[in-house]
Amino acid sequence: MKKLLNILSIIIIFALIMASVSFANTGTLKDTDFLNVRETPSTSSNIVTVLPANASFDIIAEEGDWYQIKYQDYTGYVSKQYVKVSETTANTSIPAKANSNGIINSNSNIYILPLINSTVIGTVNSGSEVLVVSITGKWAYIQTDTASGWVFTNNVNGTEETASETNNNDTSSENGNSDVVDNNEADTNSSANSEDYPKTMYVNVDAVYIRAQATTSSDIVASVGLNTPVTVRGEEGDWYRVSVTDGDGYMMKQYLSDSRQ
Repeated sequence: MKKLLNILSIIIIFALIMASVSFANTGTLKDTDFLNVRETPSTSSNIVTVLPANASFDIIAEEGDWYQIKYQDYTGYVSKQYVKVSETTANTSIPAKANSNGIINSNSNIYILPLINSTVIGTVNSGSEVLVVSITGKWAYIQTDTASGWVFTNNVNGTEETASETNNNDTSSENGNSDVVDNNEADTNSSANSEDYPKTMYVNVDAVYIRAQATTSSDIVASVGLNTPVTVRGEEGDWYRVSVTDGDGYMMKQYLSDSRQ
């Protein structure tokens, strides 16, 4: 009898393994503001953690009406009905590009500055989808749901689709036009908003570059950290024209806020 039970156990385990379908997809929440992650695929099992509304997580397997997921350092199960699946595959033939999506290809530390001896402010797991903000040499500045900072460029692959449409002010066009905004266009943009400036705004990420021109490929003027006050003197497309103690330049609008974080 004991031998029969052992055989049945082996058969059940094998069936469960065969029923699990491996995924390389990313999941987000739908129709709910939070979701419990369970230890096993059952509403009666222990809660491992709770996913917030803006959470993004890796789907690693499917079991019946449940997905097995990995979120930060947690692994568990969530009900399929509350999950929106998005297929994102890494393009390993090209490196990640600035202002595009990327996928981490190995577990990586996130540094506050692009220096190997700088403070580690978080980690990002292999397979995680990130936003690549800029690339400087061997370093890439990335954003995740929980942290923003620097990782080694070699640890990030490109994806098949970028996060958003390319802004003409940020990159060169196919016919070879410069990525720097035309001076006449810059004067028009600045004068149209002159009544709102100058004003003080604050950096809302751990560290970000100020560029000489309104493009991520231009020279770096300075690096500023979280809650640094910045004098904004105008705007050009997705960029602010700014001044700090180290000089004048441009910052992308999304990294400045009206108040400290």
